[in-house]
Amino acid sequence: MKFNTHAAAEAYRDRAFESTGTSLMIVMMENHLYVTTRREAARLEKQGYEVF
Repeated sequence: MKFNTHAAAEAYRDRAFESTGTSLMIVMMENHLYVTTRREAARLEKQGYEVF
C-alpha cells in the first residue's frame, strides 16, 4: 500500500498486525511510503531505500 504520510502508513501497518498478526514494514520509495512485507523490505533496504 502507498501512503503520503508516515502516520497513515503506521496506522495501516498497526491495524494489519492487530487483525492478521502479520508483521509489516514501512519503506520510503520515490517520495512515498509503502507498507510491505519484512522480506520485501529487507530486499529494498539492500538497494538503498530507507526502512522504518
